[in-house]
Amino acid sequence: MNPERGIKERGGKGGIFEGVSKSASSGSPGVNGKGTGVTTDPRQIAVRSNARSSNGNEKTVDYRSGRGRSHPLHDGITRLRDLFFGLGFTEMELSYFVPDTDIKKLYGPHSGSILTESYFLSHMKGVHFPPPEDIARAIENVLPGMEQEEVINRLIGLMKNPVNIDDLANGIMVEFQIPPEKGRSLIDVLVREEICELENQRITLRKEMGPPWMPTVKAVQKLSSPPIKIFTIGMGFHHEPVLDAMHLRNHYTASLVILDRSINMDSIKEVLDDIMEGLHIAEHRLDVNPDPSHIFKSDRKFIIRCGEIKVGECGELSPEVLQSFDIEGAMFLVDLGLEHMIMVSEGYPDIRELLYPQFYSAWSLSDLDIARSIKPIKRPETAIGKIVARAVKKGCLMNRSVKTPARKVLWTGEVYIPDITESEESLKRHRLKITLENPYAGTTLCGPAFNNQIFVSRGDITGIPVGEDEDKNKTGPDRGIRVKYSYLDGFALMVGNRVEDLLGPGKSESVKSGMVKNLQDVNLKLDRKAYRFIKSNQRDLDVKGPVFLQVNISIKKSH
Repeated sequence: MNPERGIKERGGKGGIFEGVSKSASSGSPGVNGKGTGVTTDPRQIAVRSNARSSNGNEKTVDYRSGRGRSHPLHDGITRLRDLFFGLGFTEMELSYFVPDTDIKKLYGPHSGSILTESYFLSHMKGVHFPPPEDIARAIENVLPGMEQEEVINRLIGLMKNPVNIDDLANGIMVEFQIPPEKGRSLIDVLVREEICELENQRITLRKEMGPPWMPTVKAVQKLSSPPIKIFTIGMGFHHEPVLDAMHLRNHYTASLVILDRSINMDSIKEVLDDIMEGLHIAEHRLDVNPDPSHIFKSDRKFIIRCGEIKVGECGELSPEVLQSFDIEGAMFLVDLGLEHMIMVSEGYPDIRELLYPQFYSAWSLSDLDIARSIKPIKRPETAIGKIVARAVKKGCLMNRSVKTPARKVLWTGEVYIPDITESEESLKRHRLKITLENPYAGTTLCGPAFNNQIFVSRGDITGIPVGEDEDKNKTGPDRGIRVKYSYLDGFALMVGNRVEDLLGPGKSESVKSGMVKNLQDVNLKLDRKAYRFIKSNQRDLDVKGPVFLQVNISIKKSH
């Protein structure tokens, strides 16, 4: 039964919430109200006034001005770190270098496939055989008068043990009492003529996080009490035979470990749900993946998928594995492929386009195309939700300057909610009340940025504050194309949507928006195509500011 039936409204007319009024084509003043764009930063003014060349006429370039742009991958890393901190996880750093003995210890007879897909480190080692003519000439040029055989033997002696280039150059400099540049010229010839060769070490670049986690967990458990929640985000290296839209040889992994006396799978799933929600991934699932290596418990090894894309793996390690590393309790490991998660979240069709936009750039979009691509994440679908959304917007604008602490009623009305009993379904009358509140003294009911308007100019998206008398700012050359939805529009639509979800007897909730850092914080989003265009072309996405709105929803039975 539809909860819209029998709506009685007070505090405004009914109708569908349409958002802000349509923008006109021109006439907008500049950001400072005069269209001049004059900076008021004293440091910048001083720099500009003193930026003269030696002749006093021509200005020089100021390389300190402007603001750079972040890479979408590192935006995702920042977002994930904030999510993990908010879930109570402590950050760790793991070694990139993993001895093959650690891999064999963890994977046992199944370690062969892991080692085959891993990169091994090598070092330079001398090989003794008569020097070719190039070597002889190089030795004569650098060390005139010395016996060739003696020089070669002394060089090979310096390279018997693993050594890096800097240490070898210093060793040659000390051994033969020559300048560093002459020592390096000898090394160049040695490598080119294969007097020294690469010898494989038994150390790999980490492919996955399991092996380097084990010594870290063993150490941390001695310093903390369970539950222990730790994470790391870093690069892994996989010897992929084919590079394509889904596979590269280097990848970032977000890895979490939970160590407890026992593992609660419901709590694990809640952690994964929060992570996916924080990245705005709508759907994911855990597919049971039996582990032939018996590292994980047979029924506790999973593949994490979003649609058909594998974004990670997780599982509870077997007691035998933990015992072999002297780890007590139960340990659950989650490895998330960061690039694949961002591909799902932001709609990249090709992992190379995400990582290397300078080579795989997206198509061209106009400012109008980008402005039209910004839409609400959540919006009301019923009449009551749309009425509440419109009332929230109107009430915030009317009470924006009210001093706090304060509370203002934005809308009250009666709604009829289905009451299902064992024998029948009936409608019961309830009172719905929407209030705007700020309990903190010394400010106003609405934050300074609560009604910021969003503009698109040359591909940059910017949230711009407007004054009380500027609610009808127009699109114009100073600001670009105005987006249909403001910060307040997105927030109001979110409240209307939440009312629809909340309808039920005795329900109450506060919907809040604090310091805005991105579009999602005000219930707005870019479509995937526009997002990829902006990131690929390194355009600015500057939507932020102190919104500080709190709207309370209260539903009570009417008597």
